[in-house]
Amino acid sequence: MLAKSKPPVKPPVSPATSPKAPSPAKQPVPAKKEPTKSAEDRESFLSFMKKKQEDRRFIKSLEVGFTFILISLLSIFAIRPAIITITNLTGEIKAKKLLNQKLDSKLRKIIEAQNNFAQIQDYYEIIEKTFPSSPQYSHATNQIQSASQVSNLSLDKITFNFPKEDTKQNTPTTDIQQYSINSSIQTDFYPAVDFLNKITQNRRLIDITSVSMNIAKRRSSSSEKETPSQINFNFNTNVYYWKK
Repeated sequence: MLAKSKPPVKPPVSPATSPKAPSPAKQPVPAKKEPTKSAEDRESFLSFMKKKQEDRRFIKSLEVGFTFILISLLSIFAIRPAIITITNLTGEIKAKKLLNQKLDSKLRKIIEAQNNFAQIQDYYEIIEKTFPSSPQYSHATNQIQSASQVSNLSLDKITFNFPKEDTKQNTPTTDIQQYSINSSIQTDFYPAVDFLNKITQNRRLIDITSVSMNIAKRRSSSSEKETPSQINFNFNTNVYYWKK
């Protein structure tokens, strides 16, 4: 067998004599990132802001609740009495306005009555004589007697009749009262008619209710015949007055 030949051994090259090989170019080392720390800060910041928002909402809800409670207390203890007072004052003002209107109406009526009274004051005596405020029996008698004297009549007697008050029946009362006067006389026809005419023209309010006339006959002494002479004249009147 053939012996294996050994490869030639190269002499060692000294570092001083050996040519330098070009060294590879140095590349910049990138900065180390810390992703874990920045994510934790972000999460903590977001949680902090979220908590702040929740705190603000809670504070706002507390403010709203406190405001509602305060308004309720004010409405119960301050506003409600004020509203009641204002309502009462408004009612009093309306009542006083109505009272003033009524007083104004009454004052206008009083002034109107005073003006009417001033207008009829000159005629008051005439009104009192026509429709007196009392019976005035003597005045009515004088009026009838004066009318009879003017008509050449002489009344023998005058009878007064007063109406009876019915206490059983509830009749409405009135201020106008009356009484009646009755009389009779023998006279001629024409003086009797003139007397009635004078009564109707009298100022006193005298109402002739009934008149009756019949011929009074007498016997003649010579012929013994009945001859007409005078008439029997009867009349009834109502005299009115105003009861105060």
